[in-house]
Amino acid sequence: MQIALLLIGDEILNGEREDLNAHYLIKKFGEKNQKLSELLVVPDEIEKIKSGILYLTKGNDFIITSGGLGLTPDDKTLEAIASALNLDITKDAEVKTLITNSLERLKVKVKPFIIEEFSRRIDNADVFPNEVGVAPCQHITFQSRSIFVLPGVPSEFRYFINSVVMKYIEKVDKERTETFLVNGRESDFADILQKIEKEFSVKTASYPPVEIGENYVKVKITGREDLEPAVKLFTSLLKKRGIEIEKRVST
Repeated sequence: MQIALLLIGDEILNGEREDLNAHYLIKKFGEKNQKLSELLVVPDEIEKIKSGILYLTKGNDFIITSGGLGLTPDDKTLEAIASALNLDITKDAEVKTLITNSLERLKVKVKPFIIEEFSRRIDNADVFPNEVGVAPCQHITFQSRSIFVLPGVPSEFRYFINSVVMKYIEKVDKERTETFLVNGRESDFADILQKIEKEFSVKTASYPPVEIGENYVKVKITGREDLEPAVKLFTSLLKKRGIEIEKRVST
Protein backbone atom coordinates (compact mmCIF):
# COMPACT_ATOMS: atom_id res chain seq x y z
CA MET A 1 0.00 0.00 0.00
CA GLN A 2 1.50 3.29 -1.16
CA ILE A 3 0.56 6.50 0.70
CA ALA A 4 1.67 10.00 -0.35
CA LEU A 5 1.33 13.43 1.24
CA LEU A 6 0.97 16.64 -0.75
CA LEU A 7 1.69 19.78 1.28
CA ILE A 8 0.24 22.95 -0.25
CA GLY A 9 1.25 26.47 0.72
CA ASP A 10 3.54 29.34 -0.18
CA GLU A 11 4.21 29.90 3.52
CA ILE A 12 5.92 26.51 3.80
CA LEU A 13 8.17 27.01 0.80
CA ASN A 14 9.20 30.57 1.71
CA GLY A 15 9.92 29.69 5.32
CA GLU A 16 7.18 31.77 6.93
CA ARG A 17 5.73 28.69 8.61
CA GLU A 18 7.32 25.44 9.72
CA ASP A 19 5.44 22.38 8.53
CA LEU A 20 4.18 20.16 11.34
CA ASN A 21 1.81 17.93 9.41
CA ALA A 22 4.32 15.76 7.57
CA HIS A 23 6.20 15.09 10.80
CA TYR A 24 2.98 14.16 12.59
CA LEU A 25 1.85 11.83 9.82
CA ILE A 26 5.21 10.09 9.53
CA LYS A 27 5.24 9.52 13.29
CA LYS A 28 1.63 8.31 13.25
CA PHE A 29 2.34 5.85 10.47
CA GLY A 30 5.45 4.64 12.29
CA GLU A 31 3.24 3.61 15.22
CA LYS A 32 1.23 1.48 12.77
CA ASN A 33 4.28 0.01 11.01
CA GLN A 34 3.47 2.05 7.93
CA LYS A 35 5.36 4.77 6.11
CA LEU A 36 4.91 7.49 3.53
CA SER A 37 5.93 6.50 0.04
CA GLU A 38 6.28 10.11 -1.15
CA LEU A 39 6.19 13.66 0.20
CA LEU A 40 5.69 16.60 -2.14
CA VAL A 41 5.46 20.33 -1.36
CA VAL A 42 3.90 22.79 -3.83
CA PRO A 43 2.94 26.49 -3.71
CA ASP A 44 -0.58 27.94 -3.81
CA GLU A 45 -0.67 27.77 -7.60
CA ILE A 46 -3.36 25.85 -9.45
CA GLU A 47 -1.05 24.38 -12.08
CA LYS A 48 1.50 23.27 -9.47
CA ILE A 49 -1.19 21.61 -7.36
CA LYS A 50 -2.63 19.90 -10.44
CA SER A 51 0.78 18.60 -11.47
CA GLY A 52 1.39 17.31 -7.96
CA ILE A 53 -1.92 15.45 -7.80
CA LEU A 54 -1.52 13.90 -11.24
CA TYR A 55 2.01 12.77 -10.43
CA LEU A 56 1.05 11.20 -7.09
CA THR A 57 -2.00 9.37 -8.47
CA LYS A 58 0.26 7.44 -10.84
CA GLY A 59 1.98 5.45 -8.11
CA ASN A 60 0.01 5.67 -4.86
CA ASP A 61 -3.11 4.11 -3.41
CA PHE A 62 -3.77 6.95 -0.94
CA ILE A 63 -3.02 10.63 -1.49
CA ILE A 64 -3.46 13.05 1.40
CA THR A 65 -3.39 16.80 0.76
CA SER A 66 -2.82 19.47 3.38
CA GLY A 67 -3.68 23.13 2.99
CA GLY A 68 -5.48 25.59 0.74
CA LEU A 69 -9.06 25.14 2.01
CA GLY A 70 -9.68 28.52 3.63
CA LEU A 71 -11.69 31.60 2.74
CA THR A 72 -8.98 33.70 1.09
CA PRO A 73 -8.08 34.04 -2.62
CA ASP A 74 -4.91 31.95 -2.25
CA ASP A 75 -6.93 28.89 -1.19
CA LYS A 76 -7.09 27.05 -4.51
CA THR A 77 -6.83 23.38 -3.56
CA LEU A 78 -10.37 22.25 -4.39
CA GLU A 79 -10.34 24.04 -7.73
CA ALA A 80 -6.97 22.55 -8.66
CA ILE A 81 -7.84 18.98 -7.66
CA ALA A 82 -11.17 19.07 -9.49
CA SER A 83 -9.41 20.35 -12.61
CA ALA A 84 -6.65 17.73 -12.36
CA LEU A 85 -9.16 14.88 -12.11
CA ASN A 86 -11.52 16.39 -14.68
CA LEU A 87 -14.33 16.58 -12.13
CA ASP A 88 -16.92 19.29 -11.56
CA ILE A 89 -16.89 21.46 -8.45
CA THR A 90 -20.20 22.99 -7.43
CA LYS A 91 -21.96 24.83 -4.63
CA ASP A 92 -23.30 22.26 -2.17
CA ALA A 93 -26.01 22.51 0.47
CA GLU A 94 -24.52 19.83 2.73
CA VAL A 95 -21.13 21.53 2.75
CA LYS A 96 -22.84 24.86 3.50
CA THR A 97 -24.60 23.30 6.49
CA LEU A 98 -21.35 21.81 7.82
CA ILE A 99 -19.56 25.15 7.48
CA THR A 100 -22.42 27.11 9.05
CA ASN A 101 -22.55 24.72 12.00
CA SER A 102 -18.79 25.00 12.52
CA LEU A 103 -18.90 28.80 12.43
CA GLU A 104 -21.75 28.84 14.94
CA ARG A 105 -19.85 26.46 17.23
CA LEU A 106 -16.77 28.68 17.05
CA LYS A 107 -18.95 31.80 17.46
CA VAL A 108 -17.44 33.31 14.34
CA LYS A 109 -19.50 35.61 12.13
CA VAL A 110 -18.81 35.57 8.39
CA LYS A 111 -20.66 37.42 5.66
CA PRO A 112 -23.18 35.20 3.85
CA PHE A 113 -21.59 35.64 0.42
CA ILE A 114 -18.28 34.31 1.76
CA ILE A 115 -20.01 31.20 3.14
CA GLU A 116 -21.65 30.71 -0.26
CA GLU A 117 -18.27 30.87 -2.01
CA PHE A 118 -16.78 28.51 0.57
CA SER A 119 -19.56 25.90 0.27
CA ARG A 120 -18.18 23.84 -2.60
CA ARG A 121 -17.85 20.11 -3.14
CA ILE A 122 -15.88 18.18 -5.73
CA ASP A 123 -18.16 15.91 -7.76
CA ASN A 124 -19.03 12.66 -5.92
CA ALA A 125 -16.78 13.49 -2.95
CA ASP A 126 -17.70 12.33 0.55
CA VAL A 127 -17.56 15.18 3.07
CA PHE A 128 -16.81 15.03 6.79
CA PRO A 129 -17.50 17.77 9.35
CA ASN A 130 -14.63 19.66 10.92
CA GLU A 131 -15.05 19.45 14.70
CA VAL A 132 -11.95 21.59 15.32
CA GLY A 133 -12.08 24.31 12.66
CA VAL A 134 -14.33 25.10 9.72
CA ALA A 135 -13.31 23.53 6.39
CA PRO A 136 -14.72 20.00 5.92
CA CYS A 137 -12.60 17.09 4.75
CA GLN A 138 -13.42 15.79 1.27
CA HIS A 139 -12.70 12.23 0.18
CA ILE A 140 -12.57 11.40 -3.53
CA THR A 141 -12.26 8.00 -5.16
CA PHE A 142 -10.42 8.32 -8.45
CA GLN A 143 -9.48 5.25 -10.50
CA SER A 144 -9.38 3.11 -7.33
CA ARG A 145 -7.18 5.67 -5.54
CA SER A 146 -8.35 7.47 -2.42
CA ILE A 147 -7.66 11.20 -2.17
CA PHE A 148 -8.22 12.94 1.16
CA VAL A 149 -8.37 16.75 1.01
CA LEU A 150 -7.53 18.12 4.47
CA PRO A 151 -7.03 21.58 5.98
CA GLY A 152 -3.46 22.65 6.65
CA VAL A 153 -3.99 23.95 10.20
CA PRO A 154 -2.15 21.32 12.30
CA SER A 155 -4.94 20.76 14.84
CA GLU A 156 -7.51 20.28 12.07
CA PHE A 157 -5.17 18.10 10.00
CA ARG A 158 -4.55 15.84 12.98
CA TYR A 159 -8.25 15.61 13.75
CA PHE A 160 -9.06 14.33 10.26
CA ILE A 161 -6.07 11.99 10.16
CA ASN A 162 -7.34 10.27 13.29
CA SER A 163 -11.10 10.45 12.68
CA VAL A 164 -11.21 9.73 8.94
CA VAL A 165 -7.97 8.84 7.17
CA MET A 166 -6.61 6.19 9.55
CA LYS A 167 -9.97 4.39 9.58
CA TYR A 168 -9.86 4.08 5.79
CA ILE A 169 -6.28 2.87 5.84
CA GLU A 170 -6.94 0.34 8.61
CA LYS A 171 -9.86 -1.01 6.61
CA VAL A 172 -7.67 -1.47 3.55
CA ASP A 173 -4.97 -3.11 5.70
CA LYS A 174 -7.38 -5.99 6.29
CA GLU A 175 -7.64 -6.59 2.58
CA ARG A 176 -5.43 -8.79 0.45
CA THR A 177 -3.74 -7.63 -2.74
CA GLU A 178 -2.29 -9.48 -5.70
CA THR A 179 0.18 -7.40 -7.71
CA PHE A 180 1.27 -8.10 -11.27
CA LEU A 181 3.93 -6.62 -13.51
CA VAL A 182 2.34 -6.74 -16.94
CA ASN A 183 4.22 -6.42 -20.21
CA GLY A 184 1.83 -4.13 -22.06
CA ARG A 185 -0.03 -0.84 -22.00
CA GLU A 186 -2.99 0.08 -19.81
CA SER A 187 -5.15 0.46 -22.89
CA ASP A 188 -4.44 -3.18 -23.81
CA PHE A 189 -6.37 -4.54 -20.84
CA ALA A 190 -8.48 -1.72 -19.34
CA ASP A 191 -11.67 -3.54 -20.34
CA ILE A 192 -10.42 -6.71 -18.64
CA LEU A 193 -10.04 -4.84 -15.34
CA GLN A 194 -13.58 -3.51 -15.74
CA LYS A 195 -14.84 -7.05 -16.28
CA ILE A 196 -13.00 -8.29 -13.18
CA GLU A 197 -14.56 -5.60 -10.99
CA LYS A 198 -18.01 -6.29 -12.42
CA GLU A 199 -17.89 -10.05 -11.81
CA PHE A 200 -16.12 -10.09 -8.43
CA SER A 201 -16.14 -8.01 -5.24
CA VAL A 202 -12.68 -6.64 -5.87
CA LYS A 203 -10.98 -3.36 -6.74
CA THR A 204 -8.39 -3.03 -9.47
CA ALA A 205 -5.76 -0.40 -10.11
CA SER A 206 -3.06 0.04 -12.73
CA TYR A 207 0.07 2.16 -12.55
CA PRO A 208 1.98 2.98 -15.75
CA PRO A 209 5.78 3.19 -15.58
CA VAL A 210 6.99 6.57 -14.30
CA GLU A 211 10.61 5.90 -13.38
CA ILE A 212 13.54 5.45 -15.74
CA GLY A 213 14.13 1.76 -16.27
CA GLU A 214 10.55 0.69 -15.54
CA ASN A 215 9.12 -1.28 -18.44
CA TYR A 216 5.94 -2.78 -17.06
CA VAL A 217 2.49 -1.67 -15.95
CA LYS A 218 1.84 -2.53 -12.31
CA VAL A 219 -1.65 -3.98 -11.81
CA LYS A 220 -3.27 -4.57 -8.42
CA ILE A 221 -6.31 -6.69 -7.60
CA THR A 222 -7.57 -6.12 -4.05
CA GLY A 223 -10.40 -7.64 -2.03
CA ARG A 224 -11.43 -9.36 1.18
CA GLU A 225 -12.65 -12.53 -0.43
CA ASP A 226 -10.63 -15.30 -2.05
CA LEU A 227 -8.92 -13.53 -4.94
CA GLU A 228 -8.02 -16.62 -6.91
CA PRO A 229 -11.17 -16.68 -9.11
CA ALA A 230 -10.60 -13.04 -10.09
CA VAL A 231 -6.87 -13.64 -10.60
CA LYS A 232 -7.54 -16.73 -12.70
CA LEU A 233 -9.90 -14.83 -15.00
CA PHE A 234 -7.47 -11.89 -15.24
CA THR A 235 -4.49 -14.06 -16.18
CA SER A 236 -6.45 -16.19 -18.62
CA LEU A 237 -7.85 -13.17 -20.47
CA LEU A 238 -4.39 -11.62 -20.69
CA LYS A 239 -3.01 -14.88 -22.07
CA LYS A 240 -5.69 -14.97 -24.76
CA ARG A 241 -4.51 -11.55 -25.93
CA GLY A 242 -0.88 -12.56 -25.88
CA ILE A 243 -0.06 -10.23 -23.00
CA GLU A 244 2.64 -11.56 -20.69
CA ILE A 245 2.81 -11.30 -16.90
CA GLU A 246 6.42 -10.89 -15.83
CA LYS A 247 5.89 -11.20 -12.07
CA ARG A 248 3.20 -11.80 -9.44
CA VAL A 249 3.42 -10.72 -5.79
CA SER A 250 0.94 -11.50 -2.99
CA THR A 251 0.54 -9.08 -0.06
